[in-house]
Amino acid sequence: MPVVDARQFYWSAPPFEEQPLFRAPEEVMTGWTEVANQAQVELERFGLPATVMRAEEDFSVASPGVQILVCSARPFGVVLNWEPPIAGTPEFTKVVLDGAVNSPLLTYVAKGRIAMLDASAAILNSAGFITMKDYANGDGSTYDYRVLFAPKVSIIER
Repeated sequence: MPVVDARQFYWSAPPFEEQPLFRAPEEVMTGWTEVANQAQVELERFGLPATVMRAEEDFSVASPGVQILVCSARPFGVVLNWEPPIAGTPEFTKVVLDGAVNSPLLTYVAKGRIAMLDASAAILNSAGFITMKDYANGDGSTYDYRVLFAPKVSIIER
């Protein structure tokens, strides 16, 4: 099954408020899941813990490390996330619940997430995956780390 470029859906989707039922078809999701599974194998081979998840799943049970999200709605496709172990600690939870947006701990975790996402995408790119750092909301403040395509031949087999 050929993998469909997720950007097709992203660019052609109606505005967010008009799209409650706009979803990628299941056969497209199957292709994206294959790409996500290959990315998981590659990241784990390199030593990074990785979990493939559907974006609709409960993130509270996510394992620390790379979360490889398969998204049937915006942002569509395969998107990387990083969950640091520290995010599950009582100290971090307290800072979040207190709304301490200027906390050094929040800054530390935010910068660390970006560094780990950049590294994860670079590892996949080096292994032959096509990756992309894409504006998440058009204002340049946040990004989606996309995995668009897997290599035809694994780096191990080349």
